[in-house]
Amino acid sequence: MARNLKNKQPHLGPDARQELDAWLTKNEDTIPDVVKDVISHYNLLLKGLTGNQANLRSAILQLRRAMGIDASSEKRKNSGDPIGGSTNPGDSKPKDPIAQIRESLDRLQRLGKWHRALARQNGSIAIGLKNKLMDLERIPLTAEELAENEKECAEGFARMALGDGPQPEFESPKQAFMRGGDVKVEEEFVTSEVEPGLLIGEHVVSRMTDERTRYDFNLTVTKITVEVEKVVVKDEGTSTRIISASTRDIGPPRMDVTWEFLSNMTIMVSQYAMPFNRLGSLLTVPGKRFSSATLSRMFCYVAQRFAPIYLHNFRSLANSPLLSGDDTTTRVLEYARFMKLQQTNPAAAGNSPWFSYRTREAAEDTFKTEASPSLGVLLSRELGFEFDRKDGNGQKKSLQTSVISGRSDAKDPRSAIIFYRSHIGGFGNLLTARLRSRRAEFKNLIVQSDLSTVNLVSDPELAARFNIELAGCASHARRPFALYENEDPQLCDMILHSFKGLYIYEKGLDLYGRNEINTRAVRGVDSRASWEDIKEMAEIIAEKWSKATKLGAAANYILRHYQKLTAYLDNPIISISNDFSERMLRMENLIQANSLFRTSVEGRFALDINRSSLQTAIAAQVPLQEYVNYVLRASLTEVAANPQAYTALAYSQNIPAK
Repeated sequence: MARNLKNKQPHLGPDARQELDAWLTKNEDTIPDVVKDVISHYNLLLKGLTGNQANLRSAILQLRRAMGIDASSEKRKNSGDPIGGSTNPGDSKPKDPIAQIRESLDRLQRLGKWHRALARQNGSIAIGLKNKLMDLERIPLTAEELAENEKECAEGFARMALGDGPQPEFESPKQAFMRGGDVKVEEEFVTSEVEPGLLIGEHVVSRMTDERTRYDFNLTVTKITVEVEKVVVKDEGTSTRIISASTRDIGPPRMDVTWEFLSNMTIMVSQYAMPFNRLGSLLTVPGKRFSSATLSRMFCYVAQRFAPIYLHNFRSLANSPLLSGDDTTTRVLEYARFMKLQQTNPAAAGNSPWFSYRTREAAEDTFKTEASPSLGVLLSRELGFEFDRKDGNGQKKSLQTSVISGRSDAKDPRSAIIFYRSHIGGFGNLLTARLRSRRAEFKNLIVQSDLSTVNLVSDPELAARFNIELAGCASHARRPFALYENEDPQLCDMILHSFKGLYIYEKGLDLYGRNEINTRAVRGVDSRASWEDIKEMAEIIAEKWSKATKLGAAANYILRHYQKLTAYLDNPIISISNDFSERMLRMENLIQANSLFRTSVEGRFALDINRSSLQTAIAAQVPLQEYVNYVLRASLTEVAANPQAYTALAYSQNIPAK
């Protein structure tokens, strides 16, 4: 027996294993169960140890779960970049912008060839899985297949180069919250001379200079002492009065700060999530303390000044051909305390803090009776605040921040408007409010969201007036397969690879410059082929996994919404995903972590106004500090009467070229 164990065992290759499986299937009724179990486990072990990396990861994962090392619900923390990293951490980047584009194109071509070759291999595996065959391994491509792959890649990149260069109306949204270049840059020139002592005993042949650059950054609070002239005058009678010089050019009345202070503070808080108490500690100097309450009042003052522009921007979205959006839950202490008290002691709760502006009608009634209405009243007259559930069972209970974006001019990307609204509602309610004033001639509308029922227009009158086309989000469809990849590494890896192709093609269009011709060509051929692969893989996953599982639900989501997810293939103005809206809401995580604007609902309204104004200004490509100063220095009555003249887009069109 010992001698037999030392003998080399014969190799059980793929052909032999396939023959063994066929024998098991043929003699299934006569083979003892214990023999079938042993051979089945042996095959699984061979598959894990000698198969591809995906199978090996799956075997190791199942073993770790069986031993209690990993939890059975283990998943990724995030879905990651669809394309993935294309450079190594140590790789250097060329400084010349043209060289950077060339390097990106070269990398994209290599990535495209690799993707198409692997997609061919995945296609063969998918056919085998669909035909109920055993799990297949990737077979190396033949010389003919490699040549065909090269040809397809060349044709694909030729499609990306079609047209006469980029057209602004097809440009995809790219701006983010924390961008560079929001600080004012000042230049100064200094000289650095060689110390004379170093030249003692040396014969100077010539002198020359070498220009070098150093960057400096200072945090300074400037105390400005203003001598305000006061003149005592006497009228024709006996009474006298005092005429004082105005300090309005320096700062707002009854505030001991400048306009620049207000604009910088607004940018720090809205764009970089700086908490008021932390900012107050930073700015406090001997003789002057800036408390969080003081800064909060200043922030709300800025919001009051921008409120007419904020509402005008919302009205400007009415006739946009494409509207996209999303929402996320918001935590505000004032709201949470009232809802808790209402559950535990309804009699003591009384009316809600937002009772006076809970609906558009209530806000209108309050507006008529108050001399200085709050932001809640001013905004809810047009936007509403508290909305009913779709099923008719009372009001909604979740306080959410919704974002809706679109272009006031479809052909100008600088006209993009990003609009935030915190309310007891969702994106669908904000969209419905906007469509009520849409002109009849703009009958066709595209709405891009995550396809949740709460994000859809439920008003039957509006649905009858307009042709509303729904567009899905490829990232939303892809995400579950990335998060739960360990549940089925092989199938998830294959479908994620097809999604990778979609984003490779979109990145190629960005690098070459989007226009109608190349966008339609690439999406109509390359992207559509990838979507067909995705649909085929989704069918395989849906058959293997129950709808009750994450992977089964994700596969059925693709099959159920396939037409909406692929709507962008036939319309070049639609983005592949709703990532822009999600990116605009990602700041909420940082806001919550910093306990920012969690005290009152009114504070959330101020944040909505200010960050909507700043994010729209980023889209218009204007300097933020200069634009905020421009609006703050303007007459309040003039801005309220003509808000269209003070939008970021109007400012970008009127500022002189530098």
